[in-house]
Amino acid sequence: MKPEEYDKACERLSAVTQEIDGLLGTDEKPRTEPLTAEDRTKLDELETEAGTLNTAIEQHKADEAARQRQAARKQHLATTSAGRLVGASQPATETAVAERETYIAPKLHEPLYNFKGEAAHRDAYWAGMQLLGSMFQSEAARNACLSFGIPEKYFVHQQEKLSQSEGSDTAGGFLVLPEFERTIIDLRLQYGTFRRESKVVPMASDTKTVPRRVSGLTAYYVGEGVEITESEMAWDQIRLTARKLAVMSKYSTEIDEDSIRSMADTLAGEMAYAMAKEEDEAGWIGDGTSTYGRMVGASVKINDGNHSASIQTAVAGNTAFSTLDLADFEAMTGKLPDYADDNAKWYIHKAGWAASMLRLLNAAGGNTADVIAGTAPKYFLGYPVVLVNVLNSTLTAQTSTVLALFGDLRKASTFGSRRGIRVDSTKDRYWENDMIGIKATERYHINVHDLGDTSDAGPLLALKTPSA
Repeated sequence: MKPEEYDKACERLSAVTQEIDGLLGTDEKPRTEPLTAEDRTKLDELETEAGTLNTAIEQHKADEAARQRQAARKQHLATTSAGRLVGASQPATETAVAERETYIAPKLHEPLYNFKGEAAHRDAYWAGMQLLGSMFQSEAARNACLSFGIPEKYFVHQQEKLSQSEGSDTAGGFLVLPEFERTIIDLRLQYGTFRRESKVVPMASDTKTVPRRVSGLTAYYVGEGVEITESEMAWDQIRLTARKLAVMSKYSTEIDEDSIRSMADTLAGEMAYAMAKEEDEAGWIGDGTSTYGRMVGASVKINDGNHSASIQTAVAGNTAFSTLDLADFEAMTGKLPDYADDNAKWYIHKAGWAASMLRLLNAAGGNTADVIAGTAPKYFLGYPVVLVNVLNSTLTAQTSTVLALFGDLRKASTFGSRRGIRVDSTKDRYWENDMIGIKATERYHINVHDLGDTSDAGPLLALKTPSA
């Protein structure tokens, strides 16, 4: 459609719309008389014409947007041929950095799912360009990034400086842009529950000890002139030893500038989900084996016989989510120590929540529209509910099994973060497939350390089914 034809189509659509309003009336001046047969015939003709005009106008807009994207690509190629993106890169200046931060990347046909916010397309574009220039060894992408103020360090493989030990934090891999790492971190918090709910502490080395208060001072009544009895605070230590978690993927080597944002978006989402899933399994259901990085999860450790005061056994016969009743959950709220009450939450699998808590809520009646629609926050007995997809989800009867946890996870566990995400690549492993391997690693450790003992309940409790 030519520009003049587009203008005429818009004018005609406006006129047709006014004619339809004349037949049907408007909000300000509604029609009170019924339509005649002649009016209905005219209305059908006008609506058909309006539909045809609207389709033509929207198609013109889509074509014009495509032409603008193509013009932007040509402009980018023109810049490349002028020497900005190839050959010797220009030094990173404040102006170059400002240009990158205000760069408007053409919209993708498919939406981004993992990069969020107003700058999502720009962040995904430059993250993809950095990955293209480092891992895929694209000289044009590398020089484009350098010209727009991305430092050289993001394209230098971090070679080992001292030894081949696991503890060397400078060995191997490419650094990734903060935008890419921030997206993975945000998604990891979104997908995972244990990192989000636990107390996260940075680790400056492979091992870290965190002091923990065991007991406090004691006050005594004393008479006049009587010596005051001393008391001391008792401390022990929580030990964290960083474990390496890695995820590997493969991509076609035929990655170009049109697909780098989708690649960065997909890669961030998949890596974040894979890492969050492993963190959750280690923190919630880890059994101390190599499968879980030698870490013991909260639901396993609390049931090892050394923390029986933190176990609430359900009423006899309540051996499934569907048979739990309010008395079982109410007993847990009464058992929880006061110091853990302010940040206390329920931790339960979604299937178990629906079969127990949601069932009890529905049976209580008094539902509102928000509750029925599912828009209200998940609360039970006054405490938030956190759905944990790695916890027990079996809906049939189970004996002597932990079904849910309740309390303040931050007071019961520590999540040590040794370092963020490092990305590396190899062209050798998938050489015969003309693909490149992309690996992401992180280092962390989880220690579930405060679960009470056989006498006193801790800040995290477990609801366990009876033995019969």
